[in-house]
Order: sequence, then structure tokens, then C-alpha cells
Amino acid sequence: MAVKVCLITGATGFVGQYILNELVLSGRKVLALGDSEEAFAPLVKNNRMIKATSVLPITAAAFKEHNVQFCFGDIADISFLASIFNTASKAGIEIEFVLHLAAVKKGRRAVAGDGTANLLEVCRAYWQSNPDTFKGFFYAAGEGDIVRKFSHKDGFPVKFYQLRHSFAENTAATPSGGENLYRLFTPVDIPFLKKYQERTVGKRAAVSDNDYVRELSQAVSRLLNNI
Repeated sequence: MAVKVCLITGATGFVGQYILNELVLSGRKVLALGDSEEAFAPLVKNNRMIKATSVLPITAAAFKEHNVQFCFGDIADISFLASIFNTASKAGIEIEFVLHLAAVKKGRRAVAGDGTANLLEVCRAYWQSNPDTFKGFFYAAGEGDIVRKFSHKDGFPVKFYQLRHSFAENTAATPSGGENLYRLFTPVDIPFLKKYQERTVGKRAAVSDNDYVRELSQAVSRLLNNI
């Protein structure tokens, strides 16, 4: 029987750590892509809930003992990304969702266009081979033009979302074609997310970024359970 997993990029980052925790807490298996083992070690050490391994290659058997398998590499390297998806397929691992958070940084918006474009290409190819098991690509950052090219292309299930304004350095109005991150969870009735419609930033913000990301992470888990 295939092991069903979520793949998350930027797993050792500020937002990624919160969401990784919630995915694990909800009982999901996770393939986590991170920048380096230096960030991975304290993450695992400080969170007893996460039973992780970074030993390659990726295997379904490893998920019997671990709920997370970490892979370290550059998402701008399309051969690295392709190897992750190909190895997972050969190992009997089904990737259901991809949560692309590698470009989400606390306090600023990082741009990694090559990495995002490469990940979208690899995910789309994977979806074409696994249309019944791949359920969605979720991207929470900028680069709307890149993502829009893939949106609903051939039915490819991709959605992109903008950061809450006080979370990013750029506090301009949400660009046309994007959505505020709290709207990612519209399919699920989560009343507490409505407060994130407030656009006040800085010290006058209705809620802190930490509160936002913590509750956002809980909502991610609920959303995936309802798709």
C-alpha cells in the first residue's frame, strides 16, 4: 500500500516550521525540503513530536519509524527536484499536496523565481502521471506572474496566495489575481481566521505575525483534511 505524504519546501524556515508541526500533529507524513542540515538539527532537537530522518534515499519503509523525511538541496536545481519526485514514485510514496513556502521569510519577501518555476514544472509533470492522487499545489508568496502561467493550465490544481500585509515588507495592496492568505481556508468553516481581514500593520496590527502563523498552520491541516 502506498504511503501518502505532503511535500513542503522551506520546512526549516519561520513559517515552514509552524506548518510542519501541524502536519505532523494531524498524523500526516511529510517530505520536507530545507536549505541545510544546520537548521534541521535544532528543529528536530527542540520538537519531540517530530521523528525525522535525513538519510537518503527516500523510502516508504523509513516512514514506519519517522513522520518526516528531510532532503537538503537547492530548489533552483531542477535535477534535485526531479530526483525527489522520481525517487518517491519508485519507492511507493504518493505525494498528495505540495506546500511551497521556501520564499516566505519573516519580515521580508524573498524572491526565488527559478526555484518556483522549476518546482511548478516538476509538480505539473508529476500530476500528469498521477492525476488521481495529486490534489494540489499551494504557494504562499509573491511571483504571481510565474504562478499565473500554471494556474488551471490543463486542469493543474495550483493556487497562490499573498502574505498578510504586516507579515511582509511590502505593504502595498494585494495585487490583482492573488488572495490574502487567510482566504486559503475558505472551504473550511474556521471563524477565527476572519480577523485576518484586518489590514492594519505594525504595532497597531490586530494580531501579531506569530499568532497569525500559528493559527494559519492549524488551518492548513484542517484544509487538507477537507480536500
